[in-house]
Amino acid sequence: MKTISARFSRLAAIGIFLPALLARPTRCQVRETGQAAVVQGTICDSESFPLKDADVSLESADHALKFVTRSDAQGRYLFQRVPPGSYILRSGKTGYVEGNQGPFVLSADQPRIVEVRLSKAGSASSARQVGQFSDEPHFQ
Repeated sequence: MKTISARFSRLAAIGIFLPALLARPTRCQVRETGQAAVVQGTICDSESFPLKDADVSLESADHALKFVTRSDAQGRYLFQRVPPGSYILRSGKTGYVEGNQGPFVLSADQPRIVEVRLSKAGSASSARQVGQFSDEPHFQ
C-alpha cells in the first residue's frame, strides 16, 4: 500500500509540474514575437507592371542570416519575424537585371516597405560597359 501511494504522489507531482514548465514561454518564443521586424514590398518592371515569381532575398549585412521568397501574382513579397539589424534586399527574374536595395536598418516592430524596379536585360538602361582585353595598344 505504501508503494502505491508513493508512486501515485510522484506521478501526481510530475503531472502538475511538467505542464507548468512546458507552459512557460522560452527565450526564442519571446524573441520572435516581441523583437521582430517585417519587410514587404512589390517587385515591378521599369514600366511599373508587377512581376510574378521574382526571386527575392533578404540578407544581413554580415551574411549571417538569409531569407528567401518569391513574389506573388501582384508582384508582392513579405518577410516576417526578421531580427533587427542591417540588411540588403536582392531581387531577380529571368530576363531582367538583378535589383539591389540597401543596406538599410530594420528596427523591431517597425514594418519596412521596400519597392524594387527591375530593368529588362539588354535594354539601354541596364547596359553595362565591360572592359575588353587585347594585346594591341588602344589610343584615344
